[in-house]
Amino acid sequence: MQIGRDIMTATGEFRLSLTKAMADQLEEALRQLVPSPLQGEELADVATRGGVYQLYRRGDLVYVGKADTSLQERLDQHRRKIRGRVNVTLDEMTFTALYVVEDLSAFAPEKLLIDRYKAERTSPWNFNGFGNKDPGRERDTSAVEVSHFDSLYPANSDWICTSIAAGSHRLVDLLATLKKELPFVFRYQDGNMKKSSQPKLYHDTIVEIPEAGMTADDIFAEIALYLPADWQITAFPGYVIMYREQKAYKHAWKIYQGP
Repeated sequence: MQIGRDIMTATGEFRLSLTKAMADQLEEALRQLVPSPLQGEELADVATRGGVYQLYRRGDLVYVGKADTSLQERLDQHRRKIRGRVNVTLDEMTFTALYVVEDLSAFAPEKLLIDRYKAERTSPWNFNGFGNKDPGRERDTSAVEVSHFDSLYPANSDWICTSIAAGSHRLVDLLATLKKELPFVFRYQDGNMKKSSQPKLYHDTIVEIPEAGMTADDIFAEIALYLPADWQITAFPGYVIMYREQKAYKHAWKIYQGP
């Protein structure tokens, strides 16, 4: 019996955790980097290669992500989003990034770090909706939690639309220009269709913009004056929509309608 017990205690089990080893190495490699400002000039030096990156606000880690093909493009998307928000500025933001070989990308390296930071209660923007893009029509009626990124850092409705000059604009062109220029989501009915397939209203309506350098808020109010009574523009905390509807959204910040 003694021999049997010795045999049992003389054996064990070993499991190699490749994911833990990779997470350790990724975290250490990122720690060795010196954060750089999240500005256009600095991003121009980032290669169009895939990899993982971290965002910092006032020196504190707030977000970790991955770019499959271009770190430069992904970081610039974040730069564009942040510059169109209130309560946060690009001057507060820095980043670090690691180029990752293709073989490693299959292991979802950013998820390894996110899981670790989640357990440690760091990288808060990974868990508050910062990385979300257009939530889609089905989410327009959903309430936005007070801890959500859009609630903490709402879209800046006072954004100056520099590319919209004073004068007459076809609505179809004005909407397209706004969609391209605004640093937050502007979604409008059939806006994903070719201009030629969009509603006749868009082509027939001429909007008079009284002066250059107007804010997004003022331009939306101006457009609403030219819309039929059954259309409205609705501003939510993080984005703006325009549809043929008459709806009182509970969590809307502002509704623009005609006279």
